[in-house]
Amino acid sequence: MAVSPYENAYLFNFQKMISELKGFSFPYNSTKKDYEILPAKIKFYAKDLKNHYVYVNDFLSEPVTLDSDGTFTIENIFPHSTEIFLLDENKKIINSAEIKILPGKIINIENLNSLFKEENLNQTLEFFPSNKDFSRCFAVDSKNKQFIILFDENRFHKKPNSVKAYFNEGINDHDGNYFGLHKTLFRDNRGFWFTRVDFSDFSATNQSGQPSYNFKIDDEIIVPPEFVPDGYIYQKFNESHGEKKFLVLIFPYQDEEKITQKLKNAKHPKTLKDFDLTSELDQMQISNFRKVPGTTNLFRSFHPYKDDKKSISDTSLMRMKCLWSLCEKYKISADINLSDETLQEATYGMPDFYKKIIESNKILYLTQCNYSICYENPDSFVFAEGIKKIVEFVNSTKGSYLIHCAIGTDRTGIICAVLSLLCGSSWVDVEKDYCSSIEMGILEYRGPGCVKYSIKKMLNLKTFDEKLDFQKLIKEHLISYKVLSESQIKEFINRMV
Repeated sequence: MAVSPYENAYLFNFQKMISELKGFSFPYNSTKKDYEILPAKIKFYAKDLKNHYVYVNDFLSEPVTLDSDGTFTIENIFPHSTEIFLLDENKKIINSAEIKILPGKIINIENLNSLFKEENLNQTLEFFPSNKDFSRCFAVDSKNKQFIILFDENRFHKKPNSVKAYFNEGINDHDGNYFGLHKTLFRDNRGFWFTRVDFSDFSATNQSGQPSYNFKIDDEIIVPPEFVPDGYIYQKFNESHGEKKFLVLIFPYQDEEKITQKLKNAKHPKTLKDFDLTSELDQMQISNFRKVPGTTNLFRSFHPYKDDKKSISDTSLMRMKCLWSLCEKYKISADINLSDETLQEATYGMPDFYKKIIESNKILYLTQCNYSICYENPDSFVFAEGIKKIVEFVNSTKGSYLIHCAIGTDRTGIICAVLSLLCGSSWVDVEKDYCSSIEMGILEYRGPGCVKYSIKKMLNLKTFDEKLDFQKLIKEHLISYKVLSESQIKEFINRMV
């Protein structure tokens, strides 16, 4: 396979641009560096495949036929596509293969037939996996820095013709779209299937904070079976998509016991009997209310008057009442609203403390830092502008501040992490704060890998070190974008600390 630069056909990722432009405008010059470059084209040389089609699984391309020069040519392919399909004259899939597509390159495949050669599905793994490995569906090869994905025919009660592992790609891919890596498994003659995946193939995680996937058996995705322990399954509940479950992978350098316990706890919603509401700590947990690390007067919480999760358990009304009581106690007098553009209809009526905020007009509506921006584009000018608006609001508004989105987990979690680090908080405290939303017990778990992924991307770090001077790095980042001055940042820190 020959790979060479193709300099005349670089394209900007307009999908990413559109997501940032929604409801916001900014100078084009400030955004050009923020966009990924798409690959220009890929050429397959296969003169003997007349009347066939080739399709690259990038969700944007169309199947193409043989050109007059004996090549299949596909242009403007999205990067990281990993599967190519060969189709017959009726556009039915007859074969597939995996390939890595890199941004900004032209890829020449000299012999398409060799790419689609029949794979030998009977191979032998060098060792026999343990019962634990089979039950969690993976083993770890630390020496070669690889996961070994395992499918045991006996445990699954299936004798498939083909097995593939379909991985999620990124934190936004949490509803079973499987935009990431697809890996074919090989059959061991001892009755199980396996494939190897490099640790380095997982630069992103889903909301669990871990790489996640499901098996595709004879072209049908199957949910994790009952024999997989709870701690190795990430369960996502969404009102519009229902319940989704994914198998997770845990790296050998991570605390496996801690991660599996968190995932176990996240599987079951809490009810009122799980809280001692005479305790302020439990009042804070049920309402997702707490002080942002590194600050003295910035608090984060569930939405203060609207509950989009009231169907999860019997905690909804008490969650609101506890939140209102805590906001009164801590004298909340200003609101930073990350989810709404105007006042919304209150689930149980508007609380008194918020009526005073409305009367004094101390509300900042900030919807530009949406879910996608916070996780996938925190290095963008849009995100920096959002932080600027919060800093300016705090610098011009006296009081104790509340910051929230719909449930106080994702948008609130990432923005509070940035503000907390800017105020000098340690990474340990920031990570603990980000992950504490699980205590609310509404089937919403976010692993530490999510916040680490966002901050690493925001600061363009090649490697992540918890001991870095994040306060200095974030200051420099915001000043370099020319959204805030050093004096504005200093005033904000003085007000917060």
